[in-house]
Amino acid sequence: MDHDQLTEIRSRVFRLFVIAICGLGLLTGASPMPSALAAGETFKAPIPKPAGQPSQQPPQKVEPALRPAAPPLPQGERKPGKQVELDFEYEMKRLNALINLQNNNIDALFNRAWMYESRGDLDAAGKDYHRVIEIDKQNKDAYYNRGLVYTKMKKHAEAARDFSEVIKLAPGDADAYCNRGNAYMRLGKADLAVKDYDSAIKAKPNDADLYFNRGLAHLSIGAKAKTMEDFKRASQMGHPNANKYLKQ
Repeated sequence: MDHDQLTEIRSRVFRLFVIAICGLGLLTGASPMPSALAAGETFKAPIPKPAGQPSQQPPQKVEPALRPAAPPLPQGERKPGKQVELDFEYEMKRLNALINLQNNNIDALFNRAWMYESRGDLDAAGKDYHRVIEIDKQNKDAYYNRGLVYTKMKKHAEAARDFSEVIKLAPGDADAYCNRGNAYMRLGKADLAVKDYDSAIKAKPNDADLYFNRGLAHLSIGAKAKTMEDFKRASQMGHPNANKYLKQ
């Protein structure tokens, strides 16, 4: 596969539509936590990377390592970007061909995992992210996105472990703390969730989602005063759901 073909793969994958970062609600389902969770915690979405050379920086909430569109707006102010149609089968054939030629191509494996995930094939996505980690145990992006795959599969303990690896590699990653906190909430460990939201807020104090999520964690442990304080702060910062809880 020549340079022009790799460039075309990079260009096509780079234009993929990306779900707004850290704005996906948790999957609904049976849980010992309050119903607020179903409409509350938010997760950052995975970001595709062009095949060619490994990224040196993990995706972050406001300034991702690579972003196919404008930086994501805060929750409540998001505007849908223009979606580019992608011939999934065609692109997968090209990525498969590249991987067959070089089975340790981290970026090709990462992109294929992202595409599998976008199609809802979480098992296949997880396997490719796992392969990336086998090749490069310092790859924060692969741990991060595999954590999101585990979240979608409701494997919250596994998700928490992957986000913990991200935090080890990047101690100041607010999104990893946010997502691990959400996983702890689903595991019934609200006290640990509060600590993670505290760390996330310390790293990114102007993020309304983090205050809202911490408010839900405080609510689940009966800390009413702190709950109201967090919801008020989130509301002041424009969080769309905070007012609903303040009125209850």
